[in-house]
Amino acid sequence: MHFNLNGPVNCRSVLVLGAFLVACGFASLKSQSQILSVKFDDFNQIHGWWDYHRDGTAAQDELAIVNGKGYLRISLKNPVQNLECNVGISEFQNIYGKSVKKLVTEARIKLLNPMQAGSRGWGLWKSRKKAKIHSLAWFMEQLAPNAPQFSWQLAGTVVKNRRQTVKWQPDLNRWHVYRIERDLVNKITFFWVDDQLILKTPGLTPAGRLSFHLWIDNQVYSKNGILRMAWTGESAMLVDYVKINTSALAKAEIFQSKNQAILAYRTWNDVFYGQGKFTIAQIPFNLKGQKVYAILTTCLENYSNYDEQDALFFYFDDNAAEEIVLKGNDTHNLSKTSLFSLELAPGKHQLTVRGQTSPVVNDILLINGDESEILLDKQNILLVDKMVEYQIDLEQKGKFLLYLAATLKEAPRFNQITPISVLADEDDDLQLVLSDQSGNQIKTLEFCGNRIFGQAHTKLFEFETNARRLQLKLKSEGKPLLHRLILFRFK
Repeated sequence: MHFNLNGPVNCRSVLVLGAFLVACGFASLKSQSQILSVKFDDFNQIHGWWDYHRDGTAAQDELAIVNGKGYLRISLKNPVQNLECNVGISEFQNIYGKSVKKLVTEARIKLLNPMQAGSRGWGLWKSRKKAKIHSLAWFMEQLAPNAPQFSWQLAGTVVKNRRQTVKWQPDLNRWHVYRIERDLVNKITFFWVDDQLILKTPGLTPAGRLSFHLWIDNQVYSKNGILRMAWTGESAMLVDYVKINTSALAKAEIFQSKNQAILAYRTWNDVFYGQGKFTIAQIPFNLKGQKVYAILTTCLENYSNYDEQDALFFYFDDNAAEEIVLKGNDTHNLSKTSLFSLELAPGKHQLTVRGQTSPVVNDILLINGDESEILLDKQNILLVDKMVEYQIDLEQKGKFLLYLAATLKEAPRFNQITPISVLADEDDDLQLVLSDQSGNQIKTLEFCGNRIFGQAHTKLFEFETNARRLQLKLKSEGKPLLHRLILFRFK
C-alpha cells in the first residue's frame, strides 16, 4: 500500500530478509542491540503465511485445528490405514536457503496424549513431494507397534545419507521450549530444550532450502517406504508460539536519552518464558520529583485450562508487593498499551519486571510526571481506510515526545524473504504526519504491515518546536489497530 498524504509509504522495497528492525524516532537515543525477526506467531490471530494441513480423516474434523485463542491446538482422530491422515502447519514454501547463514526456530509446545502409531514432531524440513528427504533438523518421534526397529524418539540433523541424533524423551502434559539453530557459517547445528543444550552436530548442517513444519500423522518411515497405521482415539498437541529468527537471539535493546524527563526506555518486541515468577528486567532510574508515568505495550494471553494465564508484575525498589499487575484475562489475548501514573519519593529507584508463563513485552517507557504533561492520549482505535486528524493548541514553545503503538497485518501469504511487489497493496499501512499550524511538516512516522508481520510495534519521536498549534494526521489503508497515541510536553 502507498499513500499520497504529503509523501508515500512504500512497502514494495522490502529487502531480502527485510524483517522489521525495532525502530525508534529518537535522534538522541543510542541502541545497543537489534533483533532481526523473520516471523513470530503467538496464535492470537490467523496468519496467512502458514499452510494448514488436514488430510484423511482430519479433513472432516472441524476441531482438528483450533487457532486464534492464544494457542494452536492440532488433533488427529481415528486415522484409517488406506489414507494419509495428517494434521499440522508448515510454511508454504522452502524459503530459508544458503543465503540465511544463521536460522533459529523456537516453539513452546505441550504434548497432550501418549504417542499413537505414526509420527509427530516439529522443526526445519525440506519438503518436496515424491523426493527423498535429505535435509532437515527436527524433534520427532514415531511408533510402529509391530515393527519396534522403526519406533524411536529422536532430535537431530539429517544431511543426505549422514545423520546425527540424540534420544529424546518428551513429557506429556508439560510445556517445553524447543529451539534449533542452523549455523552455516560455522557448519554446526544446535538443539535446546528449555535452554539446555541437548545436541550439537559439528560439521553436519542442513544446507538445503528449509521451512518450519509441525505435524501429527499416521505414517511411519521405514527402509521399505512409508507404512500407514490405523487406530481409534486421539493424538493432540498444543503450541503456545512459534518464533523464527535469521540470526542468534539478541538481547533487549536499551535506549538512553539526553532529556532527563525520560527516565528510562527499553524495547524488546519479544516473548519471555520461565517457571513460576521469573525476572524479565531490572531498570534503574533517578527521579527528581514524586510522579512517574509508566507506559508499556504488551500482549498477554489466557490459555483456558491448558496453562496459567500470562502475567506481568512490576515492583519498585525492595517492595514485596506488586505496584502494577497485568494478566491475560485483562487484555483478552490482544496487544495493549497501558499507561499508569505512580507516586514515588525523589531519588534513585529500580523497577523490577517479572513475568508468568510466556508474556510478550514490546517496550517499557518511564517519564518524569513532574516535568511533563500529557497533551493528547488516544487509544484502541480501529482505523479503516480513512483519515483521522487531531489539533493541539500550544501555549508556548517547548520540547515534546510522541509515542505511537499499533498492530498491522501483513498481506495474506506474504513471503518474508523474497520481495513480492504485487502484495504491497494488500497489507495494512499507517502513516502519521506531524505538522505545525502552517502545514509545515515536522515528522512523518510510518508503519508497514509487511515489515512487522501482524505484531504490535511502537515508534517514538522527540522534537522541539515554536509552533502555536500542532496538527496530527493519521492516514490508514487496510485495518490497522492504533493501540495508543500519546503526546507529552516537557516543562
